[in-house]
Amino acid sequence: MTPMAPAASRRGSSASAHPAGRGLRVLVDDALEAVAVGAGAVTVTPLRLVPSRETQTVLVADADAELLDLLAFHLGASFDVLQAVDGEEALRMALVEQPDVIVLDVRMPKLNGYEVTRLIRRHAETCDTPVILLDAHPERIDTLRGFAVGADDYLTKPLDPGRIVARVSEVLER
Repeated sequence: MTPMAPAASRRGSSASAHPAGRGLRVLVDDALEAVAVGAGAVTVTPLRLVPSRETQTVLVADADAELLDLLAFHLGASFDVLQAVDGEEALRMALVEQPDVIVLDVRMPKLNGYEVTRLIRRHAETCDTPVILLDAHPERIDTLRGFAVGADDYLTKPLDPGRIVARVSEVLER
């Protein structure tokens, strides 16, 4: 088994482990190596999907603290993660930190995800930043509204952590 080394996050509170010395995408064998068994406990770290070059930054905003932590954990294996708990904080962080991609819950306090997306598109610093909207109860009109205000993707909750990591990676490759 390959020795494990910590993959520290520049910003955010997320951290993971990945095989030491690897700079390319992790293969299935590496994902299996990310499972550590010791003293009767099993620890699983999320799959790392992007090269270990300078890590890209994802801003995740959701009023649900548990979901926010879950998303930060899974995205933190591949990206630096910034977290916001409401729309105003998300907008401020987007303008100051200028992340590579923004993931917003549609139903947040202060400013909702649609409003944040619309305002992000008005600023030169963030107008081209990919935005992924999340919604627990979308109607067709909600999805259309999300794309109308400038969202690049619209995902429904409950979220599969692997899917959100894949979608973030995909919008960054466009």
